Amino acid sequence: MNDMKKGVTTDNLDINTSPKEDFYQYACGGWKAAHPLTAEYSRFGVFDSVREKAREQLNDLITTLPDHPDAKIKDTLAQ
Repeated sequence: MNDMKKGVTTDNLDINTSPKEDFYQYACGGWKAAHPLTAEYSRFGVFDSVREKAREQLNDLITTLPDHPDAKIKDTLAQ
């Protein structure tokens, strides 16, 4: 038995907007309200989120690598 839910996540909808009047606001208004853009972004989607997470992980790797026990041992990956 598959417990995976399928369909539209109603939390992402803006049910106060008529889909006849403004379908985009109706379909995405709830998501936009829950995820407001900061001044640094003109848009922010899934790919932007993945890029930001990868950038954070790479920064963490680079800044903590000198503290790794193998950093001073010749011919190791940390070195």
